[in-house]
Amino acid sequence: MEFVFIEELRGKKGEINLIPRFIMDDIDDFMVKGQKFYAIYDSETKMWSTNESSVPIIVDRKLWKRYNELISAGEIVHVHTMQTTAISKHVTYVEATHSQTAIRYRKENIPNEEELAAMRLIAEKVFEPLRAYFKVPLAITSFFRSKQVNVLVGGSAHSQHTKGEAMDINAAVWGGATNGEIFFYIKNNLLFDQLIWEFGDDKNPDWVHVSYTNIGNRRQILRAKSNGHNTTYESWIG
Repeated sequence: MEFVFIEELRGKKGEINLIPRFIMDDIDDFMVKGQKFYAIYDSETKMWSTNESSVPIIVDRKLWKRYNELISAGEIVHVHTMQTTAISKHVTYVEATHSQTAIRYRKENIPNEEELAAMRLIAEKVFEPLRAYFKVPLAITSFFRSKQVNVLVGGSAHSQHTKGEAMDINAAVWGGATNGEIFFYIKNNLLFDQLIWEFGDDKNPDWVHVSYTNIGNRRQILRAKSNGHNTTYESWIG
């Protein structure tokens, strides 16, 4: 038996409230030792985790999965999530730590407190000003990566993604803005450590990489190019 199930309560206006309920007797996916948390089983990664912060992530993942099912069926749904540690106003913890590679290879992708603080900082200093200016949803395609996940995706050994200091933004996912517009707004209006025009053409990159650190932001601007075999990074001209 699973330690959590999702209760669906119908409200007075017909909306469905999704609420996590917990079972602590005769369960197979939650372990306690000495009346303290010991481990939880993640059915998505097929791994046990001894990191207590995994609990709200796993519970909220179940909630959002059911939310998407009900929304697709035309229901109005309110979700009562466990996590109160949103990264920022428009960036959820789930979005910031999601990794298909982590799921595929059954690796944890959970930031520690220092990394979480760095994630909140770049969201506050870069992402939220972008969101306020363009007034449209902007997709974050990669944010935090654990060191194991970073190796699996072929990231640099010094990638700022592993510190929570970098994010990749692709405005084309939702539309309403272009990646070129995102790039130039950051370049001309915001403080940053590193800004990269990732591939694409002369009008738009395929996505925008941006980083921010709490000390000594370099304002380094690069353009990534590929010859089909290797990637090179050139200093931005103009």
